[in-house]
Amino acid sequence: MISSRQNEHFKRLRALSKKRERDAAGVFLVEGSREIARVSASELEVVYSSSGGDYPCKVVEMAPDLIEELTYRGGDAIAVVRKKPMGLEGLSLFVVADGMEKPGNLGAMLRTADGSGFDGVVSVGDGVDLYSPNVIRASLGAFFTQRVVDCARDEVIAYCEKEGIPIYSASPEASSSLFETKFPQRACIVIGSEAFGVSNELKKASTLFSLPMYGEIDSLNASTTFGIIAYEIVRQRNFV
Repeated sequence: MISSRQNEHFKRLRALSKKRERDAAGVFLVEGSREIARVSASELEVVYSSSGGDYPCKVVEMAPDLIEELTYRGGDAIAVVRKKPMGLEGLSLFVVADGMEKPGNLGAMLRTADGSGFDGVVSVGDGVDLYSPNVIRASLGAFFTQRVVDCARDEVIAYCEKEGIPIYSASPEASSSLFETKFPQRACIVIGSEAFGVSNELKKASTLFSLPMYGEIDSLNASTTFGIIAYEIVRQRNFV
């Protein structure tokens, strides 16, 4: 049982809270037994648990107060997971988070993508780190049910051109609304940051649509926007 903050395992976990350390080691952190259970056994490196547990990898027991210090919600376990680089190939209906600023939004978008039948979430631009513990936590395990890709905007555009997948972007200046837009079976949906919207690069490659806004405010929360769009696509495919 690890019980000292001077232990090398504890120090390593604390260091992995920093992006540069995660990138250098090629790993990221997942906390909570439910979330860890969704990780492929081949990607699990080691699980630190306050009560042992049946995990398909090395398990190291750690004092509950140390795990609580390392986890945001005071969970009972934290895992070191090897990154598994994923590409765009094979994506058919996916969302692009363009310069997303808040990890909670990106995590919520992963959950919505899972629930509405999307097959991938792509992060582009200088936004939040896709492997941030806050993103993983906010996804409630959906990080591991989706194809998750971190790439450049021009890679998305090139992939969509090659595969014949149309790109759609939510933009307040669009003349057509979401509810006038017919989405095909294969589509790329772009959601911009709340501060800057969709980048010009992706906007130029897109068919634009807007969400009707009847109040004083001209924009919605990014993950809320995606939720409305995703379930309009569900409605078009299943209920019309």
